[in-house]
Amino acid sequence: MIKIKDLNKVNDKRSKSRRRKKNPPTKEEKTIRITKQTDFVQRDEFHGAEEPMPNVTFREIKRQKKAAQKAAEREQEEQLRKEAEEAEESRSRIELTNTEDKAEEEKPEKADESKITVSGGENKEQSSESKEEKSEHKSRKEKKAEKAEKAERSDEEISNVTDIRAARKKEKNKKLYKKIAAIAVVVAFGVGVYASRGVWVPKLEGILDRPHATIVNDGKKQSGNFPLTFDESSVNVIKQLSDGIVRVDDRNIAFYDESGNKISDNSHNFANPVVRTSGKRVLVYDNGGNSFRVLNKKGELLSKDIDQSILLAEIAPDSTVAVVTQTEKYAAVLTVYDSSGAEIYQWSSSRRILDISFDKDGSGCCISTFSSSGGALRSVVYYVTFDSTKEKMKSEQLETLAVAVQRNDNGDYWIVGDTCFYKLDSNGKILMQYEYPEELSDYALTDTTAAVAFDGIQRKTGTLAVFRSDSDGDKPDSVVYTQSGKPKKMTAENKKVILLGEDNIEAYDSAGNLLATAAVSSEYLDFVYLNDSVYFLGLHEINKIAFET
Repeated sequence: MIKIKDLNKVNDKRSKSRRRKKNPPTKEEKTIRITKQTDFVQRDEFHGAEEPMPNVTFREIKRQKKAAQKAAEREQEEQLRKEAEEAEESRSRIELTNTEDKAEEEKPEKADESKITVSGGENKEQSSESKEEKSEHKSRKEKKAEKAEKAERSDEEISNVTDIRAARKKEKNKKLYKKIAAIAVVVAFGVGVYASRGVWVPKLEGILDRPHATIVNDGKKQSGNFPLTFDESSVNVIKQLSDGIVRVDDRNIAFYDESGNKISDNSHNFANPVVRTSGKRVLVYDNGGNSFRVLNKKGELLSKDIDQSILLAEIAPDSTVAVVTQTEKYAAVLTVYDSSGAEIYQWSSSRRILDISFDKDGSGCCISTFSSSGGALRSVVYYVTFDSTKEKMKSEQLETLAVAVQRNDNGDYWIVGDTCFYKLDSNGKILMQYEYPEELSDYALTDTTAAVAFDGIQRKTGTLAVFRSDSDGDKPDSVVYTQSGKPKKMTAENKKVILLGEDNIEAYDSAGNLLATAAVSSEYLDFVYLNDSVYFLGLHEINKIAFET
């Protein structure tokens, strides 16, 4: 507790300070005060003054600072004490008021007049006191009523707050339900769109990929080394390479670059040469013979003689060669040789093999087999890899002669039959079957696009049906009715289909849009498409035209 003496000292100091503010001391008085009293020495007071600053020791200054700090602490304690006393006094007044209110409630509202006996001046004094008590009682009642009203208002405010909170919570719940409903609608819409993608994606892609106008090429024959002429021969074959073309007749195998320059010429002794190409390599074998050769433009890479007659052969991009022969035990034996001619795989079947197509990396192949029963031809398709003796896929029996098979980039299988087109899933189950409206003219297969062409119903018309690997539809993704004559030959490359008709060559995209066209001679028998150019094979020459697509 703070002593009364200390409080008196603080008050004396405050009064002296006030007097000093009213009557500020002169410079001489300041000098005398600094030398005699213990206040701090203020250097600013002596700046520019005539009197020198008195010498005060560091110890004296330290003592003065300590005294000032104690005085500040005492002042703070005094302030805290006053605040505590005021709080205690306020609490006492509140308790007294509550006690009086309680006692007033216990008193009767009106006194019994018959029991009051007063006389003279005492009666007047009693009456005055009674009026004061009534007035005080009335003010207390008013205060009580105000308190009750405040309490009632407080209850109403609490009730209102509760109602507002409940309303806000209800509103939040409504917004939450709306959000959940919106999300559910969006999810349902997304699921529906995804489920029906096979229907609308092809149409959308057709719209997005549709060219502004069909390119009409002039069909003018290029000069220079063209035309490439040759003598009339019983065999003339033209095939595409990745960097040029190759022509095979009954005596020679000739390589040309894109400008028609002959790079190399190799003779052969095959009576009925069959030509297959892949990349920059060429496979040539004799149908029914016992040997095959692999060449490129620099010369021969492999020559192989076998014991059985060759019925079919194919070359892979890595120079792997598959050869189909026949034995007394099996109707077809598939033997695979690596680039050096070593045997790496063999597969046998009681059915005959009609077509082989390699994977891009040469690690496996699709095999189309067929058999005859009751005069009807039926096919079964297999997929094998060269590191396993067990087939990876065996299809259902197909009621057609499967002339070509291709595994697409979606893991499904395209089958070109002589009467209908099939798409099988990775397990060999039929996903789609398309019956041809007319007789099949030609076909083209890649890992992204498949196309079949057949004669039209009317003269000089044809029909082209195009399929895409990314489509889930149960019919062709596009059907085109051509007016350029009956289809002769076709090829597919980079999602484009090139179709040679009787008097025109046309290019279509996978959505069936006509990209480019050019008028050509009706004497052309075959063609090769390479780098926006078309090389046509005629009876005695090879011509080239620019064909921008």
